[in-house]
Amino acid sequence: MADPFTRAIEGDPLLRPVLKDWGLAYFHRANYADSLVKLKAYLDNVDANDDACQVAAGWCHLRMGEPQRAWDTFSDAMALKPQSAGPLVGMAASAMALGRPDEARGLLGRALALVVSWALTSSCTLSCSAVLWMVTTL
Repeated sequence: MADPFTRAIEGDPLLRPVLKDWGLAYFHRANYADSLVKLKAYLDNVDANDDACQVAAGWCHLRMGEPQRAWDTFSDAMALKPQSAGPLVGMAASAMALGRPDEARGLLGRALALVVSWALTSSCTLSCSAVLWMVTTL
């Protein structure tokens, strides 16, 4: 049974979006199990199509040693936003954990292509350099 504070948030439609922030806060404190509970509650009760929330849930699964569940969650996020590099990077990390390095390289290459394309049309290059580093270290 949830504590009164949690019940109050989950019971009020105006407060439910806080579940995502709460889940992300737990993630950053390396409390992945509680993070998943909050992120899943957000996805179930607020926005099932939130790709960023799906990606965060995927990283929780990966950090908890559940690479197949992580793969599935990142794949769901990819279906929601196919032109996003975030789910591809998560899928690559999952592929590595599942012992599929060639698949991971291919996914990172796709992520890099998306990020480079995006960087050429915007002012952000930080993500591009991060993905490039990952591709060259595999």
